[in-house]
Amino acid sequence: REDEKKPLLVEDGLGGTYFMKDRDGVSIAVFKPRDEEPMAPNNPKVHAGEGQGEGLKQGVLVGEAAISEFAAFMLDQVGSPKLRAGVCPTALVCVANSVFHSATEGRHSPFRAIKDKVGSFQLFAQHDCTSEDLGPGKFPDDQVHRLAILDIRLCNTDRHSGNILVRQKGGEVELIPIDHGYALPGEIGNAVFEWLAWPAARRPFGAEMRREILAIDPSAVESCLRRKVPALRDERFLTLRTCTVLLQCGVRAGLTAFDIGGLMTRPEDDDYDAGDSDNAEGARPKLSVLEELVVQARSQVKDKRAKPDGEEPFEKPLENLIRERCEQLAQERMPTP
Repeated sequence: REDEKKPLLVEDGLGGTYFMKDRDGVSIAVFKPRDEEPMAPNNPKVHAGEGQGEGLKQGVLVGEAAISEFAAFMLDQVGSPKLRAGVCPTALVCVANSVFHSATEGRHSPFRAIKDKVGSFQLFAQHDCTSEDLGPGKFPDDQVHRLAILDIRLCNTDRHSGNILVRQKGGEVELIPIDHGYALPGEIGNAVFEWLAWPAARRPFGAEMRREILAIDPSAVESCLRRKVPALRDERFLTLRTCTVLLQCGVRAGLTAFDIGGLMTRPEDDDYDAGDSDNAEGARPKLSVLEELVVQARSQVKDKRAKPDGEEPFEKPLENLIRERCEQLAQERMPTP
């Protein structure tokens, strides 16, 4: 309501992010309007655009970040509670207020129109710090593994230390993942996983967690998400299916979160392939192992038409390639006698 505490624009970040406050001025939620995302027409920062095509990350279109936030919460809720990473409750809502930004009116104008905005609305997570403020050796294995499972399934392209909140209570440490706007891209791209550098990622999944991962039913998960998040494009479901296959094949082979995540990340920025690119020296960054497997699987298929059930024809060859690569990596990880 316009007469209540006004949303507060957060200066950090590249998009329009607002803290929603209660009557006492306490932040209770975070609202991110779709038309204020980076490259959207009403972006209040320095990244305004026409609102067409990809945003700042490969595979996520302008206006889709809010949908990604909701999809990440729903994915975290579907299936076993033992795999939940703790994404805060999120919904897609419409909020009306004059404080929201419009490119057609001055930000500090004394007379501002009330604007209806659709975006992601996420409960605010009370926390003590972010993961960069605490040594990763203090993070419990099971929480790191749950976070890794979520990010792998989402092919998260933006998991950095600043979007992992930390809550401490009675000597216990709790990790809270936020900011999933650039998760579940429409094509397998360059995943970014902060937790790859954490000690717990190199330790094996527990037996119970392994069972829960292998019990994931990709068809049931997809069916649920299609009902709950109908705005998700088919290409993004393909990413989810592919990354779930990778996760399950990796676990069957006995790989760690570090091993599986490493297959999804590209080499360092200074490692390039020759060829056409926007790079000044005519080179393009090397692909991740998973990206290379996708290219290889596509090249093996002559009939490019999708099957009646929506499955892409290269998915079965891709699953075989992923399984083989995971088994190969498991052999390489075995200690030499």
